[in-house]
Amino acid sequence: DSEGDSIYPKINKDGKYVVLPSGELQIRNVSAEDGFKTYKCRTKHRLTGETKLSATAGRLVITEPIGGSVPKFAMESEGFILTKPASDPFSLSCPAQGSPVPSYRWYKFMESNGNKKPVKIDDRVKQVGGTLIIKEAKVEDSGKYLCMVNNSVGGE
Repeated sequence: DSEGDSIYPKINKDGKYVVLPSGELQIRNVSAEDGFKTYKCRTKHRLTGETKLSATAGRLVITEPIGGSVPKFAMESEGFILTKPASDPFSLSCPAQGSPVPSYRWYKFMESNGNKKPVKIDDRVKQVGGTLIIKEAKVEDSGKYLCMVNNSVGGE
């Protein structure tokens, strides 16, 4: 709402609110309090500087988990192809949920032998929850990625 906090696109690994390069808002460690807030999207035109606020506000519906659950993906994914120009930011989401909150691990398949190796997290490559964020795409980022999730109940 108009008196609410503003969240700007930045890659802050430890923040509760993260605006991904795609414009999606990711909220970490959701609590019942987050359900009382409303969320709107404000855009700014790169050339004209004109800003617009979404006409409607979104709300979160918070439910308490009952017992533990193995991480599950919201929908079955066959994968997808993402094409980005070099130096553009991009993100890959891993839409799995479980209770307790799962840990996420990203891997990249090596072209030479097809083996997977953990994605190296550094200043350019961040991981926020289950989302892998690459600030400036490089040719060597091309390839096939895999997200693995698990919690104390199980994994996928």
